[in-house]
Amino acid sequence: MTDDTAQHGDSPQPGGRSRPHVKLWLGRVACVAASFLLCAVAIEGVFRLVGVEPGMHDRGDQVTGHFWVCDPHFGFRNRPATCFRHEQVKGSPSVTTIQSGYRNGVNGDPAVVPPEVLFIGDSTTFCAETADDQTGPSEVAKLLKPGPVGVLNAGVRAYNTLQCKRMLEECLAQFSTIEVAVYVYCWNDISENLVDHVHYPAKSPTVRFDETTGQLVEVEVAEPTVPWGQDFKTIWHELRQKKLAERDRRKRWDQLLRNRMRERSVLFHFVHTRLGFLKDRLTGAIPRLDTEPTERKANPFVADPTAGRRELVCLLRQMQRLCDDKDVAFLVTSFTTGRELDWEIRDLCGTAGVRFVSARSDFTESPETYWAPLRNGGYDTHYGPKGTRTFARALAPAVQAELDWKERCRDE
Repeated sequence: MTDDTAQHGDSPQPGGRSRPHVKLWLGRVACVAASFLLCAVAIEGVFRLVGVEPGMHDRGDQVTGHFWVCDPHFGFRNRPATCFRHEQVKGSPSVTTIQSGYRNGVNGDPAVVPPEVLFIGDSTTFCAETADDQTGPSEVAKLLKPGPVGVLNAGVRAYNTLQCKRMLEECLAQFSTIEVAVYVYCWNDISENLVDHVHYPAKSPTVRFDETTGQLVEVEVAEPTVPWGQDFKTIWHELRQKKLAERDRRKRWDQLLRNRMRERSVLFHFVHTRLGFLKDRLTGAIPRLDTEPTERKANPFVADPTAGRRELVCLLRQMQRLCDDKDVAFLVTSFTTGRELDWEIRDLCGTAGVRFVSARSDFTESPETYWAPLRNGGYDTHYGPKGTRTFARALAPAVQAELDWKERCRDE
């Protein structure tokens, strides 16, 4: 090596690359990165054009806070004659209630069609993730013959079994045309019967079993968080903002970064959600349809996994007696997307002497196909349109059989 060459520094360095080679390599990396960036921008644009939104938006007015009104008998009930456009759900369905506060639906207004079938339950009956004509009760109404058959959707989000019993009692007293009453049980009802603040700021009446008398005691809401008759919209929004702020304070920097990126990028949120589903399937968080759990899901409010069974049996018996007194057929079914098993409520219905109709065998596909699709690419685990249609196909034959039996009895 000559001195002139060493001064210009163009010769290869020991153990390294020449500068032109480094520049060429960096240029290729930059081209690849730019290509990926352009593709990501293009995909982001396509997602936004078709209506997909970034995740984790807080729109202020939440569906639960919008519909609940504080009530001394029920704890809370539906706001009458109101409409909520559920912007987070794909298709932005309009969710409305009629003047009496019941969910609107197909043949669902008693002022137009006298109700022959009554549905009581919680959010899985109210179906705020679908349009009025796509709720579970609406889909059942489409299948009943000869039409039109009045089907009243008296479901209220977050109701426990005691509240459903009281709603059953109110509806039977108000509508003498009801022939069949259906209670749609959800797995969390059994523990919500024991705790009044599961859905705070709303409070629920609860039950406890008196060992001395052997009777079921109903415990009323003593101190509501808002005055009777007032809605929860303002307090719900304030509590949600505090909860989100507290959650962010507890998260690590990488979690906060992911959340901020999900708030701003449709593509990042979509990929993050799909990887989450894949992880849940690989780890068993979303169980396969052929798996059988040994006990019900854990509930943070009730430590004993067996608690509430005796109370639920008593409530089911009371509901059966209410229907017997009015000569109304009483059926119990369970919310399911195939993964939720119904062996517990089936056995408890057997103990209570109540007829149970299982819908689980009709849900043969992956659970998310029955969930409500969200505009941000994720899912709400309540029923979407396919879920309510499948539920109705499973349940309608049992309801139709009861209606036909009542018709034959009248003819005789």
